Amino acid sequence: MTDRSAGAGILEGVVSRYGRVVVQPWITGVEMTTIVMQGPSGPVASIPLQIELRNSLGENDIFDYRRKYLASNDSHYYCPPAQDMAVIKEIQRVSERAFSLLGLRDFARIDSWLRPDGEILVSEIIPSAAWNRIASYLSPPRSLA
Repeated sequence: MTDRSAGAGILEGVVSRYGRVVVQPWITGVEMTTIVMQGPSGPVASIPLQIELRNSLGENDIFDYRRKYLASNDSHYYCPPAQDMAVIKEIQRVSERAFSLLGLRDFARIDSWLRPDGEILVSEIIPSAAWNRIASYLSPPRSLA
């Protein structure tokens, strides 16, 4: 999908077929994803992973599933992210807070956006992080026993 008008047509078809859908609004900024695990004293966030879209087709380019998760040169991942430590700590704090507010346990993936004005916007919370190819970078450690 390369523009918003094409997306609107596709959305109409999906809604008519399934009745309801979840749509994320257009967000400007840097996308981050953070694993949060339940620790003995509360949630503990990993260092965020920065997701960068490359090979943009224009300012209305849509970051779709194929370009984000399937093997290509369209997405690049950075861990640690390019931001300074104070920003990284704030992303971790916001992620831990989201985990706590929802009463989550064990672990979850918290997706967020660092907006140009510095605001951190939580965009998605995934209680089971093992559902795509980047999950191997984000999954909590497993016991070797």
